[in-house]
Amino acid sequence: MTQFPILEPLSYKEYTDKYEEIMNVLCEPFPSGTVQKKNDSNKSAHIPVQAYIQRLNKAAGGFYSWTVTTEKPIYHLEQMKLEMRGKLTIMNTSNEGMGFQNFSYIKDSRKIHDFDGTVKAAVRRALVDALNNFEAGWKDLAQYREWGYLIENEGAEHESRKELTEGTNIPCKSCSRLLTNEELEQLQKISWQVMYCDDHVPDFVRKKILSLPK
Repeated sequence: MTQFPILEPLSYKEYTDKYEEIMNVLCEPFPSGTVQKKNDSNKSAHIPVQAYIQRLNKAAGGFYSWTVTTEKPIYHLEQMKLEMRGKLTIMNTSNEGMGFQNFSYIKDSRKIHDFDGTVKAAVRRALVDALNNFEAGWKDLAQYREWGYLIENEGAEHESRKELTEGTNIPCKSCSRLLTNEELEQLQKISWQVMYCDDHVPDFVRKKILSLPK
């Protein structure tokens, strides 16, 4: 399922517009009924990996790559778990993921039962973990997680921050919050034309800002 980003160079505006488009689709809520529970515990609520893969292909097909970074499985014998790791890159932004899968030995041997299937399951879990770092599925799982209030209060937080810190009449392209004078000044220093608040500025733009002389 590995895909590779297109080779044509993009302007800054084209890049940021495309990245924002991908993130908006990637992180939008899944269709009703996608979240499943293994039991009555909220901790068991999850989104099937097939739904994640379908969403990734829809949002970023042609603009992402997925690479398994562990040459061999990592074994956690006390827990009887097999670990695999991978790196998901969407345009120029990468997140790593770790996946764990229970395993068992074939009777009277040290061979793992269904070794290939166990490894593949761990790789799929690693992909889901990487997508989680891109915030995919957060809106769907928030109601089942202790951190859910952060997602539910995100809009209120932005309104509060707007009242406290607004200094311009220029809205963030992503969330529409008015930029502070400091945020605008940082973007102007690197001659950046697409306006983002500090919460939503792309990673590669943030690196440019951080590299400026103090």
